Amino acid sequence: MRHMIDLIEAALHGEIIPLRKENWNWMTLLCEARFKTPKVLYHGTKPTLLRKIKQQGLTAKSDTSWQEFGAGVYLALNVEKAREYGNLVFAVDLSQIDHRNLVPDDHELRDHYQAEDGDEADDEPTGIHEASWLDSLRITSQCQYLGDIPPSALKIIPPRVQPWDGRFKFRIDFQFKNGARETRVFIASDKTGALRQTQHYFDNDTRGTPQITALKNVGRYERSV
Repeated sequence: MRHMIDLIEAALHGEIIPLRKENWNWMTLLCEARFKTPKVLYHGTKPTLLRKIKQQGLTAKSDTSWQEFGAGVYLALNVEKAREYGNLVFAVDLSQIDHRNLVPDDHELRDHYQAEDGDEADDEPTGIHEASWLDSLRITSQCQYLGDIPPSALKIIPPRVQPWDGRFKFRIDFQFKNGARETRVFIASDKTGALRQTQHYFDNDTRGTPQITALKNVGRYERSV
């Protein structure tokens, strides 16, 4: 109890609490009191992993070159940051995970302190092991969760779609002289543009120039970001 009171008094006076295991429980409470704690964080990944994540959730992974705190899942403060890692973005409900397992991002926060080269302000943490996960969010917009995140804590964020730029998707079927068939989709504003692209596409094809057997406009091309 005395230890907790000392930590609270130190935090209220602006002192930095070292990130040691024995302090993690108190540090979480102190950081949440000093900073507005987000209710949701975000994780970006490849769309091809959707089925696996729906079944298993986000599983902790370790990188042998970066193991300051152990295997974990990296989380971002906002959707834009999460999209830097993949267009499939999940919102993570923090009420369904253990806040004691939230730690600083051991990639970008380390880079931040190396770049600072000792020029931090007096009231700033002086290194990755002195920072809290909330410090990490404030400085790098990222933190790490040491453990798996269940599917129940996840919600898919729909991708943003840019305004339509007037182009369509054209599906074209080809047949080569050797009998081989191939289907390709070209993005163009009209049929003429799509046909022009096919000429360039097969210019250096060793099978020769194929015959077009079918061409269909399959709808607008809408680019997600």
